[in-house]
Amino acid sequence: MPFVTKDFISITESMISQMQVSQNQVSDFYVGSVARSLLEAPAAELEEFYRQMLFGLLDSIPVAVFESFGFDAISAVSASGPVTFTSLPTRDDDVFVAAGTRLTSISSSLIYVTSLDIVVPPSGGSVEVLSSCETHGSVGNVGAGNISDMVDPINGIALVSNVSPFFNGTDEEGINDRRIRFRKYIANLARSTQHSLEYGAGTVFITDEVDRVTERAVHVVLDEPWRDDPEIPAGIVNLYIHNGSGNTSGDLLQAVTRNVNGWRDSDGTSHPGWKAAGVICNVYAAADESIDVTGSILIHSDYDSSVVIDSAVFQTNTVIWSKGVGQSVFLAEIIDRVMSIPGVLNVQIENHSEDIAVGQFSKAIPELISWGQA
Repeated sequence: MPFVTKDFISITESMISQMQVSQNQVSDFYVGSVARSLLEAPAAELEEFYRQMLFGLLDSIPVAVFESFGFDAISAVSASGPVTFTSLPTRDDDVFVAAGTRLTSISSSLIYVTSLDIVVPPSGGSVEVLSSCETHGSVGNVGAGNISDMVDPINGIALVSNVSPFFNGTDEEGINDRRIRFRKYIANLARSTQHSLEYGAGTVFITDEVDRVTERAVHVVLDEPWRDDPEIPAGIVNLYIHNGSGNTSGDLLQAVTRNVNGWRDSDGTSHPGWKAAGVICNVYAAADESIDVTGSILIHSDYDSSVVIDSAVFQTNTVIWSKGVGQSVFLAEIIDRVMSIPGVLNVQIENHSEDIAVGQFSKAIPELISWGQA
């Protein structure tokens, strides 16, 4: 029998009907009567009980299904990217910058931590090092030049800056995205198919020493080279992986290879892979293909041009970063995003007249994004 909720009116009417058939001393159940008021009070509470029961069931059903399959939500990913340390021009010896050096953003109180020890050359020399936000999620995404201060200044360092924006921070997987991924998981329980290989590779992520996700396989494309060259055996497939932020690491490729091929723990526990026996699955990093966009914007006189231009740069970066492996960048999409910014009257892209095509196994990465005022 299905679970059916009852509202206040139906509950009240059911209670009145029960009283009318079970006794004959009380007969006044009109609105405002004492007897009706005594029934309406618990009816209101019962209606709320039904509502809470329904909401609880709706919340618990997907959780129960996910937990039954051990299907955890994808953890939030910290925003990360290269930060450049520059020494003082008057410095005559190297400057050591230890891993774990804490940096701050001018736009927030978030802390960014360097991942490696580096040595900065003297006399204005510069060195880049990977830095990641201590706070998980998209809140750590920042524009270029926003990370510019050290929590504990280092003697001999003149300047700290992130030349490129941090766009790879993502929040914990939401319930709707988790449902979509779960459907793909169920559809690919039969392993060794093209889609199951792509799915298995896409579940891989890397964590640091405090179990913070630092990199994951965001974009996965499978290539079957025998389709183009009949002389290549059909048992060879290639997986192209991209981390969504550029410079896909060898560690991530190794983790994907391990997950696709299967592995055995030190205690002998076997973990099946996603490929069929006898199939050779090569894992490669999808190449980063730099995209430059320059153009001019006609801005309404009532708006701050610098704010509008910064927003245009952000929107352009967002469009390019959203593209998967082998996906072209459409100029119309960039124009549409920029035109949606308050104060923009017209947009012209100057260095491209056609949509920007990328290689079949490449990922578009924003490089030089420059907007000027028309």
